[in-house]
Amino acid sequence: MIGMGLVPDVSACNCLLNGLLKSGHVDLCWEVYNEMGRVEITPNSYAFNILTHVLCKDGDVGKVNEFLEKMEEEGFEPDVVTYNTLIKSYCRKGRLDNAFYLYKIMYRRFVPPDLVTYTVLMKGLCDQGKVKEAHQLFHRMIDRGFRPDTLAYNSLICGYGKEGKMQEAKSLYREMI
Repeated sequence: MIGMGLVPDVSACNCLLNGLLKSGHVDLCWEVYNEMGRVEITPNSYAFNILTHVLCKDGDVGKVNEFLEKMEEEGFEPDVVTYNTLIKSYCRKGRLDNAFYLYKIMYRRFVPPDLVTYTVLMKGLCDQGKVKEAHQLFHRMIDRGFRPDTLAYNSLICGYGKEGKMQEAKSLYREMI
């Protein structure tokens, strides 16, 4: 397109970035991002969130932090999607301290956690064998006005199942139904 003198808008670039991410071509995402800068297409928060996801797939926390600083320098504040992406990445790597640090930072920056935030944290806790803490977080989530969905319940049910606590798992299953 650019070679033909046509400059795509940021939405078209976001579609391309998302497609490249989903197809596993994360290296090409950076080429698109650099080209966007070259032709003066200003990325929006959606583009930055896709690129945050790309960095989390790479696993280099240093690069993620550098990118987030650059994102903020360009006037974009991390939103709930950015934080959820980072929290999920930390949980997958077993770095619960980092995940819960971001959860606390969200409140300080007036970015309220959502159902996804709580579910990801609960799953991370369950994966580490901390089902009791996950269940406490489940109740905190409800106290804050969230209605648990199937994924939230499944995180706890699976956690209790892995611990062999079938009564608790069955009780949650009945509650979910």
